[in-house]
Amino acid sequence: MQLSDLTLREGDQMPGRAFTLEEKLECGQALDTLDIPFIEAGFPVTGKKDQRTIKQLAATTDAEIIALARALEGDIDAAIDSNADIIETFVSVSDLHLKYLLGISREEMLQMLLDAVDYIEERGGTPHVLLTDAFRTDFD
Repeated sequence: MQLSDLTLREGDQMPGRAFTLEEKLECGQALDTLDIPFIEAGFPVTGKKDQRTIKQLAATTDAEIIALARALEGDIDAAIDSNADIIETFVSVSDLHLKYLLGISREEMLQMLLDAVDYIEERGGTPHVLLTDAFRTDFD
């Protein structure tokens, strides 16, 4: 079993709390000293802070630095350009999300995800896939 830490990304989503660049770097370095193999350091399309965090941690840690990206070329480009070791692309998969959030069919979502993985690989990245709202997805 290998651990993946989400503190740097999730911590910035807490209402009233935002890490500074320096805090994110300090936290990432501390996680690296604990031999955490994967650190999800941010969502680069959201701004320069996450881009710089990922770039600096990827260059200075032994951990594999993960950048989050929706299954969209612009998100993937931002993640690749931040020098992340792994691009974790995500898409919603439940019927509720497909209908009300994305407004697309399951087939369209699957094609979107396949296209995203192909694009990550074409750009020289290593893709990981995250399925959003999978718990409410029909098992079949």
